[in-house]
Amino acid sequence: MKKIFKWIGIVLGSLIGLIFMLAAILYFKGSARLNKIYEIPADNISIPTDTASLAAGRHLVETLCAHCHTNDLSGKTWFSFPPAARLILRT
Repeated sequence: MKKIFKWIGIVLGSLIGLIFMLAAILYFKGSARLNKIYEIPADNISIPTDTASLAAGRHLVETLCAHCHTNDLSGKTWFSFPPAARLILRT
Protein backbone atom coordinates (compact mmCIF):
# COMPACT_ATOMS: atom_id res chain seq x y z
CA MET A 1 0.00 0.00 0.00
CA LYS A 2 2.91 2.37 0.71
CA LYS A 3 4.25 1.83 -2.82
CA ILE A 4 0.95 2.93 -4.35
CA PHE A 5 0.92 6.17 -2.34
CA LYS A 6 4.57 6.73 -3.19
CA TRP A 7 3.91 6.39 -6.93
CA ILE A 8 0.76 8.53 -6.74
CA GLY A 9 2.81 11.20 -4.94
CA ILE A 10 5.56 11.02 -7.57
CA VAL A 11 3.06 11.29 -10.45
CA LEU A 12 1.11 14.15 -8.84
CA GLY A 13 4.32 15.98 -7.91
CA SER A 14 5.60 15.63 -11.47
CA LEU A 15 2.34 16.92 -12.92
CA ILE A 16 2.30 19.90 -10.59
CA GLY A 17 5.92 20.65 -11.46
CA LEU A 18 5.15 20.47 -15.18
CA ILE A 19 2.16 22.78 -14.74
CA PHE A 20 4.31 25.35 -12.91
CA MET A 21 7.01 25.12 -15.58
CA LEU A 22 4.44 25.61 -18.34
CA ALA A 23 2.91 28.59 -16.51
CA ALA A 24 6.37 30.18 -16.08
CA ILE A 25 7.22 29.67 -19.75
CA LEU A 26 3.91 31.16 -20.89
CA TYR A 27 4.30 34.10 -18.49
CA PHE A 28 7.79 35.01 -19.71
CA LYS A 29 6.87 34.50 -23.37
CA GLY A 30 3.79 36.69 -22.99
CA SER A 31 5.75 39.40 -21.14
CA ALA A 32 8.37 39.44 -23.88
CA ARG A 33 5.69 39.92 -26.53
CA LEU A 34 3.90 42.65 -24.58
CA ASN A 35 7.10 44.61 -23.94
CA LYS A 36 8.46 44.33 -27.50
CA ILE A 37 9.15 47.67 -29.17
CA TYR A 38 8.41 47.84 -32.87
CA GLU A 39 10.32 50.17 -35.18
CA ILE A 40 7.95 51.79 -37.64
CA PRO A 41 9.48 54.01 -40.33
CA ALA A 42 7.98 57.49 -40.57
CA ASP A 43 6.11 58.34 -43.74
CA ASN A 44 6.52 61.62 -45.53
CA ILE A 45 3.12 63.25 -45.29
CA SER A 46 2.33 66.43 -47.15
CA ILE A 47 0.17 68.74 -45.04
CA PRO A 48 -1.96 71.12 -47.07
CA THR A 49 -1.87 74.74 -45.94
CA ASP A 50 -4.42 76.32 -48.29
CA THR A 51 -7.45 78.08 -46.81
CA ALA A 52 -9.98 75.49 -48.04
CA SER A 53 -8.13 72.64 -46.30
CA LEU A 54 -7.74 74.65 -43.11
CA ALA A 55 -11.45 75.50 -43.12
CA ALA A 56 -12.37 71.85 -43.63
CA GLY A 57 -10.08 70.84 -40.76
CA ARG A 58 -11.54 73.51 -38.48
CA HIS A 59 -15.04 72.25 -39.30
CA LEU A 60 -14.07 68.66 -38.44
CA VAL A 61 -12.52 69.73 -35.14
CA GLU A 62 -15.54 71.82 -34.19
CA THR A 63 -18.04 69.08 -35.01
CA LEU A 64 -16.17 65.96 -33.87
CA CYS A 65 -13.61 66.97 -31.25
CA ALA A 66 -14.72 70.17 -29.53
CA HIS A 67 -17.44 68.53 -27.45
CA CYS A 68 -14.84 66.64 -25.37
CA HIS A 69 -11.81 68.93 -25.69
CA THR A 70 -11.21 72.61 -25.18
CA ASN A 71 -10.70 75.00 -28.09
CA ASP A 72 -6.97 74.27 -28.12
CA LEU A 73 -7.76 70.49 -27.96
CA SER A 74 -5.99 70.07 -24.63
CA GLY A 75 -9.05 68.85 -22.72
CA LYS A 76 -9.60 68.32 -19.04
CA THR A 77 -9.19 65.02 -17.21
CA TRP A 78 -12.58 63.90 -15.94
CA PHE A 79 -11.75 60.31 -14.97
CA SER A 80 -8.33 58.70 -14.89
CA PHE A 81 -7.60 55.04 -14.16
CA PRO A 82 -4.30 54.38 -16.00
CA PRO A 83 -4.57 50.60 -16.46
CA ALA A 84 -7.99 50.86 -18.07
CA ALA A 85 -9.10 54.28 -19.25
CA ARG A 86 -8.79 58.05 -19.16
CA LEU A 87 -11.85 60.14 -19.93
CA ILE A 88 -11.58 63.78 -20.97
CA LEU A 89 -14.19 66.39 -20.10
CA ARG A 90 -14.56 69.67 -21.93
CA THR A 91 -13.81 72.73 -19.82
